[in-house]
Amino acid sequence: MKEINENIIFIGFTSCGKSAAGMQLSLITNREFKDLDDIVEDIFFKEKGENLKCRVIYEVYGELFFRKLESRALKSLQCCHSFVLSTGGGVVRLEENLKLLIELGKVVYLKTDPDVIYKRMTISKGLPAYMDGHEKELEVSAALSKIEPEYLKIADLIIENSDLSPLETAKKVIESIEL
Repeated sequence: MKEINENIIFIGFTSCGKSAAGMQLSLITNREFKDLDDIVEDIFFKEKGENLKCRVIYEVYGELFFRKLESRALKSLQCCHSFVLSTGGGVVRLEENLKLLIELGKVVYLKTDPDVIYKRMTISKGLPAYMDGHEKELEVSAALSKIEPEYLKIADLIIENSDLSPLETAKKVIESIEL
């Protein structure tokens, strides 16, 4: 197998499989796996002395504060090499983060059908903090339609993974990037 010459950055909507596919890719390619949410939580803890999850930080401190934490987390990775990064679904909402993501490495957008995302959300970690209406399945579709242009703007590679397992997704990335 060829050596990966750059970092691989997974972007996509919440529950599209970024972390699961990222972990598989890191195992197959022998690269370190990093989760942007973990880095954000570490930065927050070091500064505020509170051990809060990203969802709570977002709810308590607001979106702008949270997105700026994501920017700082991305900047902290600029000196790192040979890793696979899973990002939060909304990382692309701050313009500064788009540039940082592009600079960090090969950006892979995991494109997933809204109904699949909704099912995964309800099974795993629940709906995002910003979704509070009664028509949650429709909210997922509307939110994805709104943010998808930002994903497409910076994606070096688009992988449709609605019907793929995390391992199959990772293998498709390897084939597509010719790793």
